[in-house]
Amino acid sequence: MQRKTTRRAFIAAAGGTALLGTSGLTAADSSNGATELTGATYPTLGTAESNPTATLYGNFKCPYTQNFVQNNLGPLREEFVDSGELNFRFRALAYEPDPSEPSHGSSDYYISSSDPYISEAAHGVWDVEPYSYWSFFEYMFEELISGTVGNAEMRERLKDGGVANWGLVPNRASDGEYESVVAQTPEDAQRYDVDVTPTLELGGEILTADRDYGELADWIDRQL
Repeated sequence: MQRKTTRRAFIAAAGGTALLGTSGLTAADSSNGATELTGATYPTLGTAESNPTATLYGNFKCPYTQNFVQNNLGPLREEFVDSGELNFRFRALAYEPDPSEPSHGSSDYYISSSDPYISEAAHGVWDVEPYSYWSFFEYMFEELISGTVGNAEMRERLKDGGVANWGLVPNRASDGEYESVVAQTPEDAQRYDVDVTPTLELGGEILTADRDYGELADWIDRQL
């Protein structure tokens, strides 16, 4: 416990670190610890499928999710995921989990009517090109996407985010190939009483994740 506490203090003092590190990580380079677990339905980073999995419910337009990704996900990966204690999974919340109590004024979409398409296109990267997913994921939160998003803008995002199949993925998303997998997320979120982003779920317990890393890591320790 003392080792972990000391290590955590060092990570917190260093500030947020890049999710993929300075050199990035690909499927062929797992020596740094975690890599993408391509057998998972939703984007998952880890060392083994059998590890406990923490799920982040987030949104690609949400500034609080952006804050988590930029400041907490790097340290979380370094402390828990690379070490094999935990897998990390992302679920994009495109629809309101509880339409009777909407959080953003709409009973349908979580933030905007573009949420489903953005989430489906991002999921398409995981389906078509999983080795590019986490670098693309990090790129998506460098500058939040805004407004009504169509194929042309999404293609540019994919291309600039390093996705080789930047033309194929939006077409699959537009054809509805990932509708069901994205639509399942709010149902699961409601089952765990998730109503805001970002929220972390682990072992059936949830924590709103827009907080400092020390508090977040202590909570993960207790769940593990």
